Amino acid sequence: MNKQKGYIALFSTIILSAVFLLLFIGMFSLAMGGINRTTDEEKSIQALLLANTCAEKALSEIRKDTEYFIGETEAETVLFGDDNCKIESVTKLTNDIRLLLVSGTFSDYKKEAEITIFINEIGRERTLEIINWKEDL
Repeated sequence: MNKQKGYIALFSTIILSAVFLLLFIGMFSLAMGGINRTTDEEKSIQALLLANTCAEKALSEIRKDTEYFIGETEAETVLFGDDNCKIESVTKLTNDIRLLLVSGTFSDYKKEAEITIFINEIGRERTLEIINWKEDL
């Protein structure tokens, strides 16, 4: 009878150890997945920030010169180390309205934005009004 109790105790310990090991591996996998998702999200946000940087640069150029134009084949690239943003195009829709297409690339992530602006000139003062700003097209 004592031998049988010893086998039951031994097998119970082995089974409980296996269950705890599986639980530990599962929790470790979940934690690693969470870290990867967070890293991916941060890279995506960095790419969007780069796209917004090029948008601000294009807006600054338009503020200086309303005839500022970049065709689809003339994209302007701004480098930040290995990462970059591009002013893909600046198109004149009407005399007062421009369409900007920009993108930002960080690591393997690329984000794009499309901005429509209205140029308001009163005398010597020029202001830009954003009509529409769509990100992550």
